[in-house]
Amino acid sequence: MVVIYPTDKLSPGVLSEMNYAAHHNKPVYAVYTEARSIFFEKLCERIFDTFEELVDFLNKTYHTSEG
Repeated sequence: MVVIYPTDKLSPGVLSEMNYAAHHNKPVYAVYTEARSIFFEKLCERIFDTFEELVDFLNKTYHTSEG
């Protein structure tokens, strides 16, 4: 699951989706530049400072030889 969070106001809905994904063994990757709570960090496999860092990571991690 990818979360792009361009605001400092956390949404209970997004946190619920993150919680659901994390508890079903799905990695949660986030772009978030604000102060991070321990609860947000616990739900994330990895947090990125920029969208470009996230894209680079996803391309390297999930790249396949198909298309």
